[in-house]
Amino acid sequence: MEKNRERAKEKRPAIQKFEQEKLVELLSNKMSGSELNTLFLEMFRRRSTDNMLGELLRHYKENQKSSWI
Repeated sequence: MEKNRERAKEKRPAIQKFEQEKLVELLSNKMSGSELNTLFLEMFRRRSTDNMLGELLRHYKENQKSSWI
Protein backbone atom coordinates (compact mmCIF):
# COMPACT_ATOMS: atom_id res chain seq x y z
CA MET A 1 0.00 0.00 0.00
CA GLU A 2 2.73 2.48 0.96
CA LYS A 3 4.65 1.56 -2.18
CA ASN A 4 1.62 2.46 -4.31
CA ARG A 5 1.35 5.85 -2.63
CA GLU A 6 5.00 6.60 -3.33
CA ARG A 7 4.57 5.68 -7.00
CA ALA A 8 1.44 7.82 -7.23
CA LYS A 9 3.32 10.80 -5.77
CA GLU A 10 6.01 10.44 -8.43
CA LYS A 11 3.36 10.76 -11.15
CA ARG A 12 1.75 13.96 -9.83
CA PRO A 13 3.94 16.93 -10.72
CA ALA A 14 1.17 19.47 -10.04
CA ILE A 15 0.93 18.34 -6.43
CA GLN A 16 4.69 18.50 -6.07
CA LYS A 17 4.80 21.90 -7.76
CA PHE A 18 2.52 23.44 -5.17
CA GLU A 19 3.60 21.17 -2.31
CA GLN A 20 0.00 20.49 -1.35
CA GLU A 21 -0.04 16.84 -0.35
CA LYS A 22 -2.02 17.74 2.79
CA LEU A 23 -4.61 19.52 0.66
CA VAL A 24 -5.00 16.44 -1.52
CA GLU A 25 -5.40 14.34 1.62
CA LEU A 26 -8.10 16.72 2.90
CA LEU A 27 -9.98 16.76 -0.39
CA SER A 28 -9.85 13.02 -0.91
CA ASN A 29 -10.44 11.74 2.62
CA LYS A 30 -11.98 14.40 4.84
CA MET A 31 -14.60 16.09 2.64
CA SER A 32 -17.90 14.56 1.62
CA GLY A 33 -18.73 14.24 -2.05
CA SER A 34 -21.22 17.09 -1.88
CA GLU A 35 -18.70 19.36 -0.11
CA LEU A 36 -16.10 18.56 -2.74
CA ASN A 37 -18.60 19.20 -5.54
CA THR A 38 -19.51 22.59 -4.02
CA LEU A 39 -15.84 23.49 -3.79
CA PHE A 40 -15.22 22.56 -7.43
CA LEU A 41 -18.27 24.52 -8.60
CA GLU A 42 -17.04 27.63 -6.79
CA MET A 43 -13.53 27.17 -8.15
CA PHE A 44 -14.79 26.89 -11.74
CA ARG A 45 -17.12 29.86 -11.23
CA ARG A 46 -14.19 32.02 -10.14
CA ARG A 47 -11.99 30.82 -12.97
CA SER A 48 -14.64 31.52 -15.57
CA THR A 49 -15.27 34.99 -14.10
CA ASP A 50 -11.56 35.78 -14.18
CA ASN A 51 -11.30 34.55 -17.76
CA MET A 52 -14.33 36.55 -18.86
CA LEU A 53 -12.96 39.73 -17.28
CA GLY A 54 -9.59 39.17 -18.91
CA GLU A 55 -11.20 38.67 -22.30
CA LEU A 56 -13.32 41.78 -21.85
CA LEU A 57 -10.24 43.85 -21.02
CA ARG A 58 -8.35 42.43 -23.99
CA HIS A 59 -11.21 43.30 -26.36
CA TYR A 60 -11.42 46.79 -24.88
CA LYS A 61 -7.71 47.38 -25.46
CA GLU A 62 -7.95 46.06 -29.02
CA ASN A 63 -10.90 48.36 -29.68
CA GLN A 64 -8.96 51.34 -28.30
CA LYS A 65 -6.09 50.64 -30.70
CA SER A 66 -8.36 50.46 -33.72
CA SER A 67 -10.57 53.37 -32.74
CA TRP A 68 -10.53 56.20 -35.29
CA ILE A 69 -11.71 58.85 -32.82
